[in-house]
Amino acid sequence: MRRLPVLAIIALSLACAAQRTTRRGLHARAEAKEASATAVKPVYDTIAAPGIDRVEVKGYDKPLRSRRETFFTTNTGTSTIRRIAFTISYYDLDKHLLHRASHNVGADIPPGETRMIGVRSWDVQQAFYYTRSTVGHKSAKATPYDVEIAVDTVFTATP
Repeated sequence: MRRLPVLAIIALSLACAAQRTTRRGLHARAEAKEASATAVKPVYDTIAAPGIDRVEVKGYDKPLRSRRETFFTTNTGTSTIRRIAFTISYYDLDKHLLHRASHNVGADIPPGETRMIGVRSWDVQQAFYYTRSTVGHKSAKATPYDVEIAVDTVFTATP
């Protein structure tokens, strides 16, 4: 009678034993190795401090409940912009600094063209809105803010 619980425990432990879930003998294909060896790495012709003659930023928007901020960037230079690094400073209506965030995003902008750039919002609680955005009448407790966007670095490629 005492053997029955012991046998049940042994059977249960064998059934619950850990299984090996990895497969043996797997190897990468030759094509994958060649593709990774010949993969094109991003090469930038020029990394430059932006001038007023190279980049123009306008049209910032962030509505009250939005999780994204967007603005338009115009390439006024002669080379294609591949990446852009910028800093956004957020101010209350009395010009006190609320927050500052730096971003480095990919942006394929040919000379003379404009592209929209979007980043995650700094306002994770969704309690702020841009002063020039529309706000509903039910949002009386929301706080308005203003921004300044400074382009720090422009990564370009020759045409």
